[in-house]
Amino acid sequence: MECPRCRKPYNEGENFCNNCGMPLNQVQIQPTYQQPMYAQPMYIMPHHNSNIANTVYYIMVYLGCCIGCIALFLPFSNVSNGFATKTFSMFDYKDDNDFYMFLGTIAVIAVIAIFKKFILTFLAGCWYLYGSVLDFGSISDKAKSRVDVIINPGSGAYLLIFSSILIIAACIVGMILKAKSRG
Repeated sequence: MECPRCRKPYNEGENFCNNCGMPLNQVQIQPTYQQPMYAQPMYIMPHHNSNIANTVYYIMVYLGCCIGCIALFLPFSNVSNGFATKTFSMFDYKDDNDFYMFLGTIAVIAVIAIFKKFILTFLAGCWYLYGSVLDFGSISDKAKSRVDVIINPGSGAYLLIFSSILIIAACIVGMILKAKSRG
């Protein structure tokens, strides 16, 4: 047999190599192969901006609907004859059906928003804005036709227009954020 270190022959039964002094005939521990430790890939959940888009959309639409409902009961017009001023809310004009038209439109917008139909909510919001501006304009027309009476739009008229613009903006923001989250 030969020494594993210096490759010189030795006799069996010797405990040490006569040439280099290496211990012989001992149980040798074989080196074991160890799998290198690699970092395992971690699965990272993608961040969905669609949740943010939906949240922003819902907040803006329902805030617009709430403001619109409140606006129906606020002074829509102020009528003054120079001595006294009387305010009228949309609720006071119930026989004119505008109150029910606006209330119905707000309810339809709220229901459509549940189903996240941005385009339908946008169209309903445009209809709502059109009706708000039309009624706002009718106040100005009534004011021009009467010389002895001054008719001014009230806070309810301004809030109706603001709430309809808020609903339309919500749809636009929702569509933009949804498009960004897809691609």
